[in-house]
Amino acid sequence: MKRRKNNAVFHGLQEPAAADAEERKTEDELQIMSLLHDIDCDDISVDSVIRLGRIPEADDEKPRPILLRFPSEEQSSVQVKKLEDDKSGPNREDIHPPGSHTEAEGMSAEISGQT
Repeated sequence: MKRRKNNAVFHGLQEPAAADAEERKTEDELQIMSLLHDIDCDDISVDSVIRLGRIPEADDEKPRPILLRFPSEEQSSVQVKKLEDDKSGPNREDIHPPGSHTEAEGMSAEISGQT
């Protein structure tokens, strides 16, 4: 259970275009490094970047979520907090870090009193 706190799952990050598995992994890692740089988290390290699920067969399918493993729970929480606070990047409104809500989820949480 303790190790799970070091993880974060992100939805909405663009699916890599490469055909080779190693190239897709490299593209995902570069995309994550760029995202961390954009939110001033260059000092945070990531142990691993893993795409969850099967590769989409059609181009119009939703991209698979990405699991990030951080060395510590503190790094995970700092990174997630900064990403939640900074929605200014390109296509950032489509990226949902753990614990964040889309507008519809936030409204339903407010209505049910779970804010």
